Amino acid sequence: MSAQDSKGSPIAGILVLAVSGWLLYQCNKSPSEEEMKAAAASAEACKRDLKCIGEKLSTAAAFRCPEHVERLAKHSVRWVDKTLEPKFSRFRWANLEKTSVTVIGDRVEFQNGFGAFTPIIYECDLDVKTEAVLDVRIEEGRLPP
Repeated sequence: MSAQDSKGSPIAGILVLAVSGWLLYQCNKSPSEEEMKAAAASAEACKRDLKCIGEKLSTAAAFRCPEHVERLAKHSVRWVDKTLEPKFSRFRWANLEKTSVTVIGDRVEFQNGFGAFTPIIYECDLDVKTEAVLDVRIEEGRLPP
């Protein structure tokens, strides 16, 4: 193999630089004013739609609420949800003003004084704007199918 074979074509190098520059420009391009307005309108509409905000807050609740639920147990706690299974399967508006949502699940068991585990239904209220936990409630049982 000669030294000239290993150098490569200068056109290929220029082409690689041009494509890299174009990709960098596209990735760093800021959204237009119309795109920003559309995104803001979409986010505002989501806050008024129970299905949209409920699905969004169910994801946030999976990280924020379990600790609060566990604090209500007198003994041990055992989560029975599977790896990709959601902890919260239902949601509803917590108030008439639609400023908070209650997410509901039944994938935990609390140990009683005799050592047996009892299934628990838990509810977690979250603020729509801040996603902060407002209140948590529990009761024995399972959600109906």
